[in-house]
Amino acid sequence: MSIEQKDLDMEIDCYYLNVMQDYLEKEGKLSNPTQGQLDRKAGKKLEFKTHIKYVIHAQLTNQEKWSNIENNIEKIDEAFFHYDIKKIKKQSGDYFYNKIEKYIVRGLRLKDQMKYLHDNIGILESINNKDGGLDSYVFSMSPKEIIINFVTEHKLNCMGISLICEYLKNVGVECAKPDTHIMRFLSKTRRGLLKKDEAHIPKKGKNKGKILDTTWTDNDKIKALEIIENIGKVSGKTASDIDRIIWSYCADNHGEICTKTPKCNNCIVREGCNHNKKLGVQF
Repeated sequence: MSIEQKDLDMEIDCYYLNVMQDYLEKEGKLSNPTQGQLDRKAGKKLEFKTHIKYVIHAQLTNQEKWSNIENNIEKIDEAFFHYDIKKIKKQSGDYFYNKIEKYIVRGLRLKDQMKYLHDNIGILESINNKDGGLDSYVFSMSPKEIIINFVTEHKLNCMGISLICEYLKNVGVECAKPDTHIMRFLSKTRRGLLKKDEAHIPKKGKNKGKILDTTWTDNDKIKALEIIENIGKVSGKTASDIDRIIWSYCADNHGEICTKTPKCNNCIVREGCNHNKKLGVQF
């Protein structure tokens, strides 16, 4: 079945989101919205420092398990002076790197992120100083347009599409984050909504015979966001809620079902999943 046909048939098979959500809520494993998302739903405007907070939080998720950050979030917030911009500007990138590197296990780009912290704040301040400020700006275009803008015209250092989505999602913009969990779940070898498999085995070269995770391009990630937007139109769920359900079903310390090595025998939505055909031994 083609991707286009699958999109047309989405109304038939996106029932699995409700099943997953019910399971996660019953087990207490559905991730909670951020305070920024809750404040937004309550009709509140977010302060500039709140945006900086979620930009930094997003950066720290780069190749890092959220559970590790979550366990150290109070120490991290304290290290950044609870996002007091004046205090942050008085310290160097090395200062913040030394303060938090002990809490970030896989922060391969952490040093660069902290090096460009002041530059990123400056970019966001330039937007914030215009009419309406940053909090209005992130809603001035469609989520897709805002995402692309932050990786082009107002490019933030050390932040690609996935991290931009994490930031925007957490300040209440209705988008998902096309991270490893989401891309794998939507892949050809799982739900079949993306054209690429989650992994591949090269037939030649130095990695011949090895299982390699797919490298997802920006176009792949944009396609994933479009798919989630379409699922939302059919299911009536918001993009951020769809993101929370899928992510929670996959992530450590949450559902831990549709993981890299999926627990297909424990999966409550096996029907319709391509991986289930081999019960977890596809690769």
